[in-house]
Formats: sequence, C-alpha cells, structure tokens
Amino acid sequence: MPTITIASSKGGCGKSTTAVALASEFKSAGTDVCIIDADAQATVFNWHRRRTANSAASEIRVFYAGDISRDTEIISIIEDAKQKYRVVLIDVAGVQSQRMQYAVSRSDYWIIPQQATSPDAAATNALLKNDMLAIQTMRGGLPIAHKVLITRTNPLIVSNNARYVIEETAKVVPTFSDELHQYDAFAAMDLYAKTLDEIQADENAKADKARAITQSIIRELLEDMSNPATANKEAVS
Repeated sequence: MPTITIASSKGGCGKSTTAVALASEFKSAGTDVCIIDADAQATVFNWHRRRTANSAASEIRVFYAGDISRDTEIISIIEDAKQKYRVVLIDVAGVQSQRMQYAVSRSDYWIIPQQATSPDAAATNALLKNDMLAIQTMRGGLPIAHKVLITRTNPLIVSNNARYVIEETAKVVPTFSDELHQYDAFAAMDLYAKTLDEIQADENAKADKARAITQSIIRELLEDMSNPATANKEAVS
C-alpha cells in the first residue's frame, strides 16, 4: 500500500482537504492509515485534536511534524510511519522547500493539488521545473509517480477561464480524471472534525458524490502505481 505526499508550492489549494478526504475513504475501506502533518499551520493536526476531544479514539492517526527543526527529520518520521501503517499520507506546507522534496522522495506517489486558476497553474509549472530534478536525484534517479488534482471547482458550472486552465494543465502534466469539487461535504469534514463516512452517516451534509470522487481518486492512484508509466511521464501536448 502507498505512501503519498500531497504537496504544492502554493497555499490554499486544498492540500489538507485532500489528505483528510483520502484518509477518510482508506479508513472506511478498513485500511490502517495515518497522516503526517508537516505544515506549521497544523490544519490536519487540529482537525485530529478536535476529533479526539469528542471521542475516546480516532481510527485515523495524525502525527504533527510542522515544528521539526531540520527538514531532514521528516525522513525518519516517514520511515517510522511506514512500518506501522499500510497507508501513509503526508501533508506538506504550501511552499517550495527541502522538506517537501524529502517527503516526496520517500513516497510512492505525489499528488499536486491545484485550483483552476492561472496563479495555481504557474505554481505547478514552477514546482515541476525547479523541484522534480532534485527529487529524482534524492531517489537515486528513479522517477516519482505524480498527478495534478484539480480542486475547488464548481460541480455544476465551470467557467471558460477555469476550463482553459484545466485543459492547458493537462497538456503538460498528468492530471486525475476527477476533480475535487467544492462540495459541502468536504467543508463539513473540517467544520465537524469528522470523516466523509461520518458526515454521511450523521447527515451533516450530502456526502455521496464527495465520497465517490475520493474513491475514484484512490482507485486511479493505485492503478498508476501498478502501471508507473501512466503517471511518471509528463503529458504530451
């Protein structure tokens, strides 16, 4: 089972939402899962603390690594988690850093969240241009399976500008077939400190579509891992 880093060089693109959504569906499928929150904002860690304050235990473990003094420390944290959990998700701060590079280099898959905006697309391009070589060098020359996940799109209407950004992004980098739409269920996860299946069971928000998309993303990344060529090569325009 995979170790997945969720990282972008731009904040506010949906990294933490993606991490919690994926952990939710891995957990609901009966898979041991943890999240390493390596972002000083501690969004996922605070979500976890509110969960554990409301119940005796949480089936999703979250480890805070946003305060490590040296970026290299993330390596031992990841390797330790791999020994204990079948799925390890890593949420890294939205900046270009060696911490992000180390995290991706120790992963099986790299999800790059991106909103359908020009600044986000530019950040993705700069990230792949400036960081990919360093990451592959850390991996002994081995490529890292990666895809862009378009986030926070309107599920009903996509503007021409947003569609243009999505199409142009897909020309230069692999992208997921589904988008992480701006459904209420994703916002409800943070609001109520719950997983998607809990949101659905407690009827805090309609979660069937949000869960279906998240499950589709998981299936796609697992398929990519079984066929690395799918996500290891840049798209051809």
